[in-house]
Amino acid sequence: MDARVSTGVMFIMLVSLSMSLQQAHGVVTKTLIRPGQKTFYGYLKKIRMRIYNNLGNNNTLSIHCKSKDDDLGEHEVNDGDSYAWKFRNNFWGRTLFFCGMEWAKNSGVFDIYVENRDSDRCRDCIWRVTEDGVRGYNKEGGAEQIWFRWLPKPPAQDPH
Repeated sequence: MDARVSTGVMFIMLVSLSMSLQQAHGVVTKTLIRPGQKTFYGYLKKIRMRIYNNLGNNNTLSIHCKSKDDDLGEHEVNDGDSYAWKFRNNFWGRTLFFCGMEWAKNSGVFDIYVENRDSDRCRDCIWRVTEDGVRGYNKEGGAEQIWFRWLPKPPAQDPH
């Protein structure tokens, strides 16, 4: 077994044993959790990301999303369709997913999930790609919270 895996398993077993012993002996502990403060159980919940192509006019959206640990590959998303994935925040509180996006008129790279910005904002994170940018919502039908504008593509260079 990989040393990292066995260390993680051992840690979880020790925490579980400690909690069981405290409950068995009637030990009551109070923990104050401030708003926005992470708890161990918060790291177990999966976060769902969904990016909708709302460009219209049958424009296809090319998406390539990555984190430090995961390369989700390149995807072509047809007009009206979406691309989605799920993940968990890392223990260190530094989860970041960024996506390169390109379509006929524009391209850009955007920080789609930044744990410090988004962990309290959404568990079901929605992005809508339109002709004027990429807009973030905390849920289906929610209010717009983030807007990344496209940077225009530079003019094509004449090879002569």
